[in-house]
This record gives sequence, C-alpha cells and structure tokens, in this order.
Amino acid sequence: MLALCSCAFQAWAAPDANDLLKEADRLFWLDNFVKAQPIFIEAETLFTKAGDNRNALYARVGRLRADADRTGYPAVSESLAEQLATPLVREDPKLRLRCLIVKASIDLSIDPSASTITWREAQQLAMELNEAGWANRAKAELSIIAFLKGNTQEAQKAIAESIMTSMLLGDIAGQVRQLSLVAVGLGELGLNDRALRYADQALKLASENPDVRFPLMANMAKMKALEALGRNEEADGILPKVLEFVESTGMTVYRADVLLSLADREATKGRTDLAVAHLRQAVESAESVGMPRPSAAALFRLAEIYETKDEIEQAETTIDRAVETTRQLVDMYVLPRQLSAAAGIKARLGKASASADLFEEAADLVEAMLVNVPTAGLRATLIAAMSEIYEGYTDLALRQLNDTERAFAVIERARGRAAADALRSPGAFISHGGSTATREVTKIQISLLAARSKQRRRELLTKLAEAEERLMSDLQETAPSNYVMSVAPVSVEELKGRLRPEEVVLEYVLGSRGSHLIIIDKDSIQAHRLPPRADVESLARQVLGQIKGGSAMPAEHLRRLSLMLIPATIRAKKRLIVIPDGALHAFPFDVLFGPDGKDLAETRTVSYSPSSTTLALLRSRQVNGPDRLPLLAVGAVGIRDADVLKDDGGRRSRTTRGMFDATAATLPVLPATEREVESLRATFGPRAVVLKRSEANEATFKREPLDRFRVLHLAVHGVVDSKFPDRSALVLSPSPAEHEDGLLQIREITSMRLDADLVTLSACDTSLGRIEGQEGVANFVRAFMVAGARNIVSALWEVDDSMTAALMERFYFHLSRHLEPAEALRAAKTDLRRRYGRAASMLAISPFVIVGQ
Repeated sequence: MLALCSCAFQAWAAPDANDLLKEADRLFWLDNFVKAQPIFIEAETLFTKAGDNRNALYARVGRLRADADRTGYPAVSESLAEQLATPLVREDPKLRLRCLIVKASIDLSIDPSASTITWREAQQLAMELNEAGWANRAKAELSIIAFLKGNTQEAQKAIAESIMTSMLLGDIAGQVRQLSLVAVGLGELGLNDRALRYADQALKLASENPDVRFPLMANMAKMKALEALGRNEEADGILPKVLEFVESTGMTVYRADVLLSLADREATKGRTDLAVAHLRQAVESAESVGMPRPSAAALFRLAEIYETKDEIEQAETTIDRAVETTRQLVDMYVLPRQLSAAAGIKARLGKASASADLFEEAADLVEAMLVNVPTAGLRATLIAAMSEIYEGYTDLALRQLNDTERAFAVIERARGRAAADALRSPGAFISHGGSTATREVTKIQISLLAARSKQRRRELLTKLAEAEERLMSDLQETAPSNYVMSVAPVSVEELKGRLRPEEVVLEYVLGSRGSHLIIIDKDSIQAHRLPPRADVESLARQVLGQIKGGSAMPAEHLRRLSLMLIPATIRAKKRLIVIPDGALHAFPFDVLFGPDGKDLAETRTVSYSPSSTTLALLRSRQVNGPDRLPLLAVGAVGIRDADVLKDDGGRRSRTTRGMFDATAATLPVLPATEREVESLRATFGPRAVVLKRSEANEATFKREPLDRFRVLHLAVHGVVDSKFPDRSALVLSPSPAEHEDGLLQIREITSMRLDADLVTLSACDTSLGRIEGQEGVANFVRAFMVAGARNIVSALWEVDDSMTAALMERFYFHLSRHLEPAEALRAAKTDLRRRYGRAASMLAISPFVIVGQ
C-alpha cells in the first residue's frame, strides 16, 4: 500500500517539478541565477519528496550557482568536486555537464588552473551531447584564461569566434557576457574607447532582454572606461545601479568590487581617508568569501595611497601582500604592474637589490606576453600599458645602482618596439587589401566623406567602428608565422660602433620622481639627471604654445628649457640624434639654444629616432640593388586650373578634426602642391613618377611598384585621429570603382612593403598621434618605418602651403648635392631663415623634423 502511494505521489508531483526545472533552466541559460534560485529550490524539494535523487541533485547544482555568489566560492567548489566523484554524476552526462559548468564558472575567480581543466572537460562533453551553446560558452571562458596567461592571439581569436557563434545560436546571455569580457580586456590594455563600445553593446542587448541577468560586468567595464576617458559624471551615474543590484540580491562576492569603485570615486575627489576606509573594507570583504582577485586589487591601490602619503613601510607591507595574492592567480596583465609598484616602494626604502629583482621579473613577464601578441599595433598597446616598469627600472639603475649601461639596456627593451621588431623581421607584414572586411571599411568611409548631417555621420561612425573590429579580427587571424621576437636591445658597444665621431645620441627618460638624459657618443656613455616629468613637459608645452601661437620667441623660457635639455658636453658634436619621451615627441629641438648660446638649427644637425636600437638596425640595413626608381611624388589632389591661380601662400587649414567625428569637414585644395611636385620632377629626372590631379588617387598610387622607389613624396592633407590612430590618413582622391576611399590610412601603410631611403610627408600634423608610453607615438612616421622606410620627414603642426613648397624645393636641391637627408633639411631651413628672417620663418619651418638614420 505504501509503495502504491509512493508511485502515485511521484506521478502526481513529477510534472510540476519538471515544469519548474524547465523554467529554472531557462533562467540559468540566461545567467539569471538570482531569479532561477527560488525555482530551483522548489523543484529540488519536490524531486526530493518524490525520491528522484538525480533531478533533485540537478536542481541543487543549479541553485548552488546563485548560493556561491552570496556565500563565497571555495566551499561550493569543494562540494561540487565531491559530487563529480560520485557514481551518479560520473554516469549521467547531462548531470555531469551541469556540475562541470557551475564548478568551472566559480573556479575562474579563485583557481584559474583548475577552471581550465574543468572548462575543457565541459567543452568536450557538451560537444558529445550536441550542446552547441554550452560548448561555445566554454570556449569563451577558456579564452579569458588564455588572455590572463598573456596568450593574446589565442584569446582574441577564440572570443571573436565565440561572439559570432553566440549570435548565430541566438544566445543573448552568451553575447552579453562575451562582449563584457572583451570590454574588460580592452580596458586592461588602456583601449578605453573600444572598451566603451563593447560595454555599450552588452548593455543594449541586456536592456532588450529583461530576463537576462543584470549586466554587472558590462556596467563595471563601462564605468572604468568612462573614468579613464575623464567622463566622471557619466561614470558616477552607473555606480548607484550597481550598488542597488549587489545590495538587493545579497551577492557578497561582488561587494569588494563595488567598494573598489567607491574608493576610486573618493580618491578622485581628494578624499583619501574615505578611499582608504573603502579599500580596507574591500580587502576584508574579499577575503571573507575567498576572492583573491579583488583582494589583491584593493591591496594594490592601498599601497599606492600609502606611498603617496609617504607611509612607505606600510606601503611595502601592503604591496607585498598584493603580490603574494596575485601570484596565486593567473593574471599576466596585473602581476607585472604590481611587481613594478613593489619594486618602486623598495627602491624608496633603499632596498636596491630587491627592487632590481622585482623590476627584472616584471620586464620578463612582459616579454613573455609580447611573444603571443599578433600585431605591431597590439604590441605597442601592451608596451604602453606597461611603460611604468621600464621607467621605474631605469630610474633605479641610474639613481641607486649607478649603472648607466644597465639603464640603457632596460629602456631600450621597450623603446620603439613596433619599429624595431618590424626591422628585425622585415618580411613579417600583414596584407589585408581586397579582403571583405577591408572593402566594408572602405565603403563606409566613402559614405562618411559624402555625409553632411550629424545623424547620418553618427550612424556611419557606429558602423565603421563595428567594421574595424571585424577587420582587426581578420588581421589577427592572418598574423605572420615568421615574426621574430628578440628581447635583446642594441648593446652600448654596438651602438658606439654605428656612430660617427661628430655624432651624439640624446635619449630622454621622463619619470614622475625624476627624469634622466642618457648621452652616448662613439667613445662614452653617461647620464644627466633632469627634473620630474611634470616640470619638463610643462615648460616644453609652454614654449611650444608660444611658438605655435606666433608670439615673439619666449627667450627666457626657451633658455631655461635649453639648459634643462641640452648638456654642455655636446659642445664638440655637430650632429644630435634625439630620442624623445612624453611631450618631447611634439617638440622641435632645433629651436633650442646650444651650449654656445646659438640656435641649434644654426650650428648643428638635429634628427630623431624612436630608439637607439632602431637607429642601429636602420644603419645596418642593406640597400637593395641598383634597379630602383628615383621618386614617386603625389600632389595637387583635387586641383583644377582655377585653383592654381589661387597659389598665393594662404595658410593650410587645420585638419586634425572633422573627418571622423559627427561634424563634416571640407578640406581645401592646396594649390602650391602642384608647383612642389613639378619641381621634384625636374630635380629627379625622367624616371621620376609624379601623380597629380586626376592621377593622384589611391588606386593609382597603390598600383605603383612601391618597393622600388628610393624616395616617396606626398604633398597632401593629413588627417590625424588620436583616439583611433589606425584611422589617421593621408588624403588622396578616391577610386570607388576599385574600392578605394582616397584615405591612405595608417593601417594600410603598415602593411606596405617599402625600401625607401626617404619618405617626405609634406602635410600638416604628420608627426602627431597618440603617445603610447615608451613605445612612442602612433603616427605616420612609425607606420612608414614599419613598412620599410629609412628616413621620414614629417610635420609637428599645421604648416603653410606656399612656405612648405619653398622649403621642399630647397630640401631636394641640397639632397641632389649629395647631402644626407638630415643635413639637407637643416640646409633648407637655413636658406629660408636667411631669405625671410628668423622670426618670420620660425613658425613655418620649425615643425618639419626628420626621423630615421
């Protein structure tokens, strides 16, 4: 009788329990563990009463995912490990998959190595069960671990594929999480504009699907990106939503992250004591639920504050705890920075040897990551994010170890790596012309050039950003396999061997506590101490602003800056090779006074290089055979006969805004460029190729045998986009029929194969771009150097059309007299100073600089 009653109860209870489990599973698939939890509990109760142990356990495991967010991860992980060892779970593939998924998801935060093993098993089992959605989610989670390990290429390929698969499967929650993960990763690399775009995509999807879990990660990523972009009011608007979610759901594991954000708010407002209080609470909260990652982050920020307050011993104890905690995790993007911070604190305590060991470990970790970064642009981004390591280590070597050669070796590990690595592996280029993604970008940009309404331009800019992401994904997949990573910079002795007796290298390293100048000539290496970065850059910007504003030469400020930057020891040297840092990248050194009180422009030749290593590599490169063409010149873009009559020396219009924002900009024609390129035809002879007017289009330019020309000269408009450097372009005429928009962009230039002795960019602002720490500047100069040019002439600011044509005419005149490019540029500037006077010519000729050999 009891048996019959039991069977009857099962038959009566099972349908309700199964319906509940189905609904709970739907919410679980949408990552809405909070909403699924009570339904799982009810289903578990019913299945238990019915004696259905299998489904009761299945419901309990689903419920544990939400429990873990409230109580902490370690205990739940241990419980699931025990379940995975039971016969019931071992013999039931679907139940096992659920256990693996929950365990792997929480282990990612506390034990990434264990999470890797579990996610791989889950992925394999999901494929065997034809659970394509879960297999794809496992792939995305494994991409996170690859990213944390520094395997950037593997991670980016996997996450891009996962997002596409989630879209095809209609997996909304998967897309939200995967887009959020990309936003977090881009934020770690300092690519905040891109991070914001991905976070917004995730938030939009979540808002359109209310049953999807609250997008906490996307909100946090957006908040951090906004902070980094200086949009603090917008960031402040997100925090209340995050706080309300965490408090209303009781999700204790996220409390530390919220406290970290609150601490940042207070620190930004100067309320240090409140920031410290929040950070201490964050550490306590994270440790109470076994969450090492937020604990380490809070300790790291606490150490920074203690150091700022000169509480150095407390800072040391705190940073050591942070490093110890982070070592337990897999996070190659955090550990080097923490090691660097610990090294800096120990240096302040006079523990030079311990500091050096930590800096060396941090630099080695960065090198290990660089091996797995697929493109020059991403390598530059990583170097920029880690620049403080090299700056701090250089300061230690010079200030405490008194080891100038070590300091030189340290800074050269980071300086100009994109160009240096490209020179080491000249065949390792990426060609993306003609690809579907490239054509899509081109099509959108052609439409953008024609669009005038703000609304239409905003729509096109959104589409352009999405198309660029697909293009970058394609580039990473086709990254060359023959890329050579060499961590060894040029040695001091090798560099000395490449220098002439009259030359001296001036390598500047700006730091927050103090800056340095490393001076190398053929016989010696020495170092001079300079003021902190803020002082150097403030004075340089002040002088530069007065020059660019057309003011009278600020003699006193200029003299102070000259004494600061130009040492008396260069008195006997006639050629200065400057390797700048920070804001000095935008400063023309030949306006400074030499030790004799005269303009450097009058007494010395000044050139520039991204690094000493790049200089040595350029000087060691062999020139190809004699079958080279003398010149390819481009100018008179869009010129008509009527325009030539307007060649009256009018100013070129500023072009650093308008092309890639919501307001349309029309670029004026440059009448003097026709005279400029025609003068080159006469100088270089009948084998010179000149593209002007209708021939000055992108398709015709690209059809030329670019790798055979000794000199490339582009007298065109330059459009600089500091937020998205790859968009920066030299403006030719479009060729829509051949899928060319007329914008010769940095992303295209870097994929070219050149063998040019000289590239002259006779255009506005072509030296400018986003400063990427010790990597240098993301600009046209770097792009052409990566492509294979030995010397590049460019401009630091807006230039005068007619005066530029006159300068170029004299520049090429002196080149034809067999002067080296740097000497020819100096001679041309001297000619114009004598013709127009020093004051009248200063604004027009000072911006032109030469980078290279």
